[in-house]
Amino acid sequence: NNDFSAASDCYRKAFDILNDPASEKSLWYLSPGATPKSTRLNNLRITHQFYGLLMGGFNSPEEQKMHFRKALDLAREINNKTGIASSYRMLGEIYLANNAYNIDSALYYLSVADAVFDSIAVSNLIVSYELLHIYTRKENLPLAQKHLGKTIRAMTDDATLLDKSRACRYISG
Repeated sequence: NNDFSAASDCYRKAFDILNDPASEKSLWYLSPGATPKSTRLNNLRITHQFYGLLMGGFNSPEEQKMHFRKALDLAREINNKTGIASSYRMLGEIYLANNAYNIDSALYYLSVADAVFDSIAVSNLIVSYELLHIYTRKENLPLAQKHLGKTIRAMTDDATLLDKSRACRYISG
């Protein structure tokens, strides 16, 4: 509990700083084409995503959803397609978790994430194999095969080793 309390304190401080437009004056780095405001909002988006992940570790799916939705709103505000897709992905994964298993909601969020990733020509291993899993359970073989192909292609892309091992465990049963 002390670790959670310390982490929560750090996140609260980060939220305070990033919610304040005055913090835009002290930014150290701007990506090419970014503004101080878009950089602050993107950092706020990322902070909401990470805090949502932290809440997952404490079995707080409603708190997770709230932070992932806030991250999604911020990503939309700054037109960050990767952030939009990532937020949809994380919302979809909540519905696949043990305590909140809802395959139709997961399918919705992960399908949107997949479409957004496709629109920016980015393959996402986790989204592909989660959709493979859902379509296999729903016995929709054409879509399961489509996502099996996408999963295999994504494994040859720049997916992380953790993502690749997770997908391999799923595919091998």
